[in-house]
Amino acid sequence: MAIPDTYSFCMKQVCAELQITGATCLTEIFTGLRGAPNISYDTTYKGTKTCLRNFRNYELMYSFTGFTYGVTYGGMAYDNNGSIWVTQFTSASIVKVTTGGTKTEYTGLGAGTRGVAFDGTNMWTANRNGSNVSKITPGGSVTSYGVGTFPIAIAFDGTNMWSVGTCVAKITPAGGVTTWVMPASLPHSMAYHSGTKTMWITDNCNAGGYYKVTSGGTITYYSLGYTGGGGARAPYGIASDGTYMWSTNFGDGGLARITPSDGSITCYGCLISNSGIGPTSVLYGGGYLWVTNECLHTVSKVCLNSGVPDNLINYRIPVGVDCRTVAIAFDGVRIYAGNNTSKSISVIGAV
Repeated sequence: MAIPDTYSFCMKQVCAELQITGATCLTEIFTGLRGAPNISYDTTYKGTKTCLRNFRNYELMYSFTGFTYGVTYGGMAYDNNGSIWVTQFTSASIVKVTTGGTKTEYTGLGAGTRGVAFDGTNMWTANRNGSNVSKITPGGSVTSYGVGTFPIAIAFDGTNMWSVGTCVAKITPAGGVTTWVMPASLPHSMAYHSGTKTMWITDNCNAGGYYKVTSGGTITYYSLGYTGGGGARAPYGIASDGTYMWSTNFGDGGLARITPSDGSITCYGCLISNSGIGPTSVLYGGGYLWVTNECLHTVSKVCLNSGVPDNLINYRIPVGVDCRTVAIAFDGVRIYAGNNTSKSISVIGAV
């Protein structure tokens, strides 16, 4: 099997790490990656034969375009009924897009619509400039709840909806709202860890870190404590793999793994890109971590081996020179990458 020159050097490095010799290694690995021209391999962390062989190639299938405004950070969610929902920050609205590309816009939400989450029936948005969150029913009716100023992210714990801004707010199914004042911080994203029944929030302020919030509103802070050159690690997105919490670090181009039971943090710097390149949103789906890279205009697929990033493949999303890929969603089969500047959604699927 002929191995393209562009992959020869880095594939030989992978072979050396796997302690496989000769053409057999190159053939095995390249067959596993399926030889697509839009794939690059990062050998920062050692791969395993199993992980490499199990990688299926995911490529751009098609794009949804024609949005009035670009997709914002954390601004996409799947509704389990065949549609992706996209917040429109500037127009205080949300757009539902079916797999066939049909768009339906729901207006009347609070200004600055940003974060979005699904509760199994209804879609919810965090409306930063409206100081509220909005519930959109399957029939399209909208109900909003005040939650304190600047709510920027929203997440579901299986029963209640949560948001974060200057306050952490818990909204019950009956519409009751309880708020707790946040310490001085710059929250970006939030996600739920079911094992410890805690909500986790990224803090983009100062040295950067994470807030853990219990169901009763107890807030605990875990600092990244980063004082190196180039400023803070700047944690942005956060997601749970069922065991750990994973955060993207915009500042150093890497990932952070948080153990929910004790808040211990392990950082994998420059895993996704070089410093300042900008990994943003992250989700766990199909057994992998998926990360949007704002400045690289790509999506990264990260294989985990016993809770450690095992290897990395970047999938180039050819939707424009400056698309600013910042949001991500998963429908169980396909990855949806939201692009801010190009005002589009790239659909990535297995081939």
